[in-house]
Amino acid sequence: MHAGTTALCHYWRGEYDAAVTLASQISSLEETSSTFATFVTMWGIGAQISRGGPDVEAALGNLQQGMQRRRESQSGVLSLQHYCWLSEACQRLGRRDDALRALDDGDAWLERSGERLLEAELWRRRAALADVPAERVQHLERAIQIATQQGSRWLALHAATDLLEATTPQERAGAHTRLQTLYDSFTEGFELPALQRARALLSGSPSRSAVGGEAPESAGLSVN
Repeated sequence: MHAGTTALCHYWRGEYDAAVTLASQISSLEETSSTFATFVTMWGIGAQISRGGPDVEAALGNLQQGMQRRRESQSGVLSLQHYCWLSEACQRLGRRDDALRALDDGDAWLERSGERLLEAELWRRRAALADVPAERVQHLERAIQIATQQGSRWLALHAATDLLEATTPQERAGAHTRLQTLYDSFTEGFELPALQRARALLSGSPSRSAVGGEAPESAGLSVN
């Protein structure tokens, strides 16, 4: 499997440590300015953000630097995922206004580019920033709907897991059924963090909102 695809798969499966490790290995072997190395490194930076911990501040700086370089490069292409990571990093650092602004920029980019592959993730990030519980549920419902229409089971799983966490006891039956249906559609990979988190919620066990566990020592990723 191509290393870029492997890094991407690690990320969506919740294997953040593995994504960071792979990105570090590629960065040490390749010129970090190469398109290939930059692609893998960006997924490693995204994994540093999503797993949380002390690396988020540095990862945010590296992400912003990488996005700026892509804007300035004729061959550089931004993705909706970059804006989702930017919003998540700002939220983790307590910068809610910046997190919302990043999503607004993502919406604008989506309309300009027409790329809707990760639109569901944009709605999931909006749900994480919602002040009102009902609004959070509404955004997650929208994320699940879009992901399902696009056939993106992993995106739907992440959103449905968040939805079960967000619902009140009175609303939980419907959210539980929805997540159970998605979980049952998988036939392998049950050792992966994203599926373990879903299983823990379905069984009524406590769950961490951020899959991937505690962050190990920083891998020092950057986009030069």
